[in-house]
Amino acid sequence: EFKIPILIISGNFIFFLLFLNYENSSGTDSLGWYRKPYLNDIVQFGIRNEAVIKIAAMYKSLKINYLNLALSLNIISSIIFLFYYLKVKNFYFFKNSLVFLIFFMMINSGILFWSNSLLKENFVYFGLILFLISINDKNINPYIFITSIIILFIFRPVIGFMILISCFIFFNIKLIFNKEYIKLINLTIVSIIPLSLVIFFIFQEYNFEFS
Repeated sequence: EFKIPILIISGNFIFFLLFLNYENSSGTDSLGWYRKPYLNDIVQFGIRNEAVIKIAAMYKSLKINYLNLALSLNIISSIIFLFYYLKVKNFYFFKNSLVFLIFFMMINSGILFWSNSLLKENFVYFGLILFLISINDKNINPYIFITSIIILFIFRPVIGFMILISCFIFFNIKLIFNKEYIKLINLTIVSIIPLSLVIFFIFQEYNFEFS
């Protein structure tokens, strides 16, 4: 029962050691974010890179050195991957533990490597896992769903935007197939202003321009 979780944690720690060796020889953005000064009077609420710099500043304010910071992120990423396993372990394809382990170690090798560092990928993957946990066959847990969207919008706004649009399209199609047209109209009316604000935010954040 505990074989896969132990292997996930062990495998993730191996990637952590590989990352430290790579960082020691080549350097990474993670170490750069840790060394970069954070100016509270300039950036009050961090988005994307500023969010990572703010997290680094929090660690530094607690007198936590970079190695301990990286180790804490390794622990966090291991917890994230365990949540991922709990979500997908009952899928038919993953009922064979060996198949799951091969999939996890090979397909997710890039995520395993970069999630052991102070980079946006670690937090983005956490947001995506929370999103998967928030949904099931019958409903959506709104609290976990909103938390996941907030995390994604902080670190990778475009991914949070894509999930919101996908959910909006999915529920619209579902209501059309169920012939629940009143609910469809209500959903459209309720969503139009928030989605418009989100679209405006995405355009502004990524400097989209129309000529």
